[in-house]
Amino acid sequence: MYRYAKVTTETDEQVGDRANDLLRVNGADLGAKVIGEGGNLGFTQLARVEYCLAGGRCNTDFIDNAGGVDCSDHEVNIKILLNQCVASEAMTIDERNALLESMTEAVSDLVLENNYRQTQAISIAEHEALSRSVEYRRLISHFEATGKFDRELEAIPCDETIAERRANHQALTRPELSVLVSYSKLFLKQALVDADIASCKYLVNEAKQAFPDVLRFEYTNDITEHQLLNEIVSTQVAGDLVNRMGITFVHRMQQATGELDESVAKAYITARDLFGIDKYWRMIEDLDYQVPAALQSDMFAHIIRLVRRTTRWLLRSRRGSLEPQQEIDRFSGTAAWLTANMCSLLTGAQKTDWQAKVNELLDQGVPTELAEFVASARYLYTTFAVAEVTESGEQSLEAVAHTYFALGSQLELNWFADQIVKMGVDNYWQAMARESFRDDLEWQQRSITQNMLRGEASQMKTPNEAQAAVDNWILQHENYVGRCPHMVAE
Repeated sequence: MYRYAKVTTETDEQVGDRANDLLRVNGADLGAKVIGEGGNLGFTQLARVEYCLAGGRCNTDFIDNAGGVDCSDHEVNIKILLNQCVASEAMTIDERNALLESMTEAVSDLVLENNYRQTQAISIAEHEALSRSVEYRRLISHFEATGKFDRELEAIPCDETIAERRANHQALTRPELSVLVSYSKLFLKQALVDADIASCKYLVNEAKQAFPDVLRFEYTNDITEHQLLNEIVSTQVAGDLVNRMGITFVHRMQQATGELDESVAKAYITARDLFGIDKYWRMIEDLDYQVPAALQSDMFAHIIRLVRRTTRWLLRSRRGSLEPQQEIDRFSGTAAWLTANMCSLLTGAQKTDWQAKVNELLDQGVPTELAEFVASARYLYTTFAVAEVTESGEQSLEAVAHTYFALGSQLELNWFADQIVKMGVDNYWQAMARESFRDDLEWQQRSITQNMLRGEASQMKTPNEAQAAVDNWILQHENYVGRCPHMVAE
């Protein structure tokens, strides 16, 4: 096992560790398929990159050894909390010490979960690194513009090298992505601290996730009065957001909406909880070593797209006035109903595709509930249109949903949406244009649904009644609607 490595173009003198010159090899010469670093500074960053470009897989020393630092953070936060309890005479010093000792395994579990999620984030980033290489390049330039990120010092390739790799079907490597993951969390956490993110009552709940269950449930009020509450909330939110949504997510949302980091964070947490994403995310994680990792990445990607579109909608619709609890209370019921009834709402090619996706996942051992949610994720963005149309009229949620989906099918709007999704993009502006096209199409479908239902004097009670109403509306507007099939045919 080689513990010391440099890139081929480096000299031992440049590495600056003379005691291990005789043990050092070149990254390109390593034959291992996977390397984990049990110590620090044995490999240069460029050696790791060279090794990965040659087909190897590794992270970095600061990723592989992050558990120790994370454990210390938990220890400090817990001791501050318990010292508050001792000072207020809520417990004695002996009770404090006994409780500390009893939480050893629980703290270990928290540390392991954090580190699992962090390496998972790198894997998700690696999975999409080639297709999102332009986004990564823009993010790196953004980091540089802050004056707090030295591209050369961090061994991040220049734009020309990134472009060359893309042309050769290569992307940023895991060691390079490890650096970007770390800086993404660092910058976001500091922005949230500066914004006093803990002033948002709903987000204070995130601090509880940093503590073992016994403290989370029995000392809830003490956690909300923690001396480092703002820092803990910021750390938890930044970590969860970057781990799940990726390195470029915050920057992409800012570019698309003009909103600040704290608004993006609030919108993300709202989207996550509105659809109960944590439950499904953990279900995918529970399939480790039972299904192919590529299948897990694909399921994560479906969920990420739903949360990304939802976050963007919330940011554009609320413009700095977002209240997470209010939005969750308003939309979660509709989201749950659509999730449970998606199979009956879809028709034609969409229903065929949905069932095919469910069957594909079931055949590979994915639980039914998870398979159906993943297959439905692409359609659950309709939650907001369906909910708002229901609120604005006198028809039931069921009637509105069936009408909305029937219109989408018969006017070929679903086909248009699929074509927009399939559009290849070569740069950031094309990606933004694609998202705008999807927004415009959704707005048209919602408007037609709302206007059509306003003309319905009676309450529709069944899907068949909703379908009949759609058929009648199409017949009345045949001169306009008749153009849609011709457009699709062309």
